[in-house]
Amino acid sequence: MIFFFQMKMNIHHFLFFCFSSAALFDGSAGLDQSQPFIKMKGEDFRNPFAFQAPTGSRMYLCRNDCKKEDIVVETNGNRAMSGRYTIRYDRVENKVVVVILELTQSDAGWYTVGVNGSSLGPYRFEIKVKEICDRVIFGESRVHSATEGGNITITCHLFSQQLNRKFFCTEECNTFLIDTNDVEAMSDRYIIVYGSNMFKVTITQLTKSDSGWYQCGVGRLGVNECQKFEITVTGGVGLRPVVYSIVVIVLLVVCVLLLYKRKTRNVDYVNTRGTERNMEIPIYDDCSAVSTHEEPVYQELDPCSIDRSVYNSLEK
Repeated sequence: MIFFFQMKMNIHHFLFFCFSSAALFDGSAGLDQSQPFIKMKGEDFRNPFAFQAPTGSRMYLCRNDCKKEDIVVETNGNRAMSGRYTIRYDRVENKVVVVILELTQSDAGWYTVGVNGSSLGPYRFEIKVKEICDRVIFGESRVHSATEGGNITITCHLFSQQLNRKFFCTEECNTFLIDTNDVEAMSDRYIIVYGSNMFKVTITQLTKSDSGWYQCGVGRLGVNECQKFEITVTGGVGLRPVVYSIVVIVLLVVCVLLLYKRKTRNVDYVNTRGTERNMEIPIYDDCSAVSTHEEPVYQELDPCSIDRSVYNSLEK
């Protein structure tokens, strides 16, 4: 009985060895993960796989059938990176860590990670990428208008609790502007503030390039609910136009003052001339009027007034 049991165990070991050898030879087979890894679009994939690899062994990550054209990254060292894909070997824990950054729908599918010469693996696993928003609603106002240079705050009418995931993203959430589980959070010009079972998102210092579609969302038990809306940013009064307006107003004020001053000087000049003429008149008024009639040089003598003694002396 013991003999048959030992034979059975040896057969299992032999089959496992053959299976592993074949997998290591062509890299197409491996130990399949029982459950797929389900990730959201935009999330990063990070997962360790147990290996016992000799130093200098080839480490690789490939897709589909693991043919030459399917290899996304490989190395004979401890770490390699190609685009969004990274593999690194942790010799302390004897694990190969696979990293895929910012998952997209095209990243969905089967992968194989392996190390040549390892007694474990290779491992085949599946990644499923689902959309960020499982359910999308529209707010009370689908279009929100704002002025360039100002701020805009929009209420996300999504029931949420303080510790729920809260995020704000552009269009189809290809780019996350802010993603948090906190009550308040800020990232660059974007702010999230929680209150009254919902939260508000704010964009500060708006520019015309901020115009477009956005989504705010709440994550609850692996299900994301989102609210979609549009923001239009119109031109406002910038700094330069204000400065130009002030300069124009100042110039107008200066011109008015100059014209007023000039007019005042003219009036003073006229009044001064008038005063001078008025001052000349009293000078001539003090003088006797010049007569045009010439009085005779010789006055007529009255015969009665002649002293006869004068004639008597003359006669003598």
